[in-house]
Amino acid sequence: MLKHLYFICPTDHLESVIESTFREENYYFTSLGNSITFDQTKMEEINDFIESKNIKEVTFVLSDTNTFFKEALNNQFFNEGNHMNNFYHEISNQKKLTSVIWQKSDLQLPVLSLFLDRKMKELQAYINYWFEDKVKVNAKIYSRKKNVFNEIHSELYSLRYYSQN
Repeated sequence: MLKHLYFICPTDHLESVIESTFREENYYFTSLGNSITFDQTKMEEINDFIESKNIKEVTFVLSDTNTFFKEALNNQFFNEGNHMNNFYHEISNQKKLTSVIWQKSDLQLPVLSLFLDRKMKELQAYINYWFEDKVKVNAKIYSRKKNVFNEIHSELYSLRYYSQN
């Protein structure tokens, strides 16, 4: 049976949905809005867990209705002492970059995809150092209306892939 680690936001309440959709041996690491930072201590903990449980796949998942993400997208930041400031500023910066090629009303999916893509690549770099491509890292967005998990396609939204003819 495949062993899978999910990075989720506790406010999305996705554990039961994941369990019923992906019938694997599932484990969870939670952080508000998937705002986790991968410092040395945290990476040692994650790598030890991946190794001890023989995890083969890691997936970042956020719901399209995630409260923290929506607050950040709507510039509803809290006070400067809040530990979520980096998360809010990261989303705000991504929103500014994405709005160059997308209409403001359509920013949620592109910004969410690019945010998850960045987290995925950040973790992949650390994991590859320890496990040499033995652990797959990906990301999904859960659509509450459709009750489906969609793979992210950041290449559709990134300025890196966008060219104007």
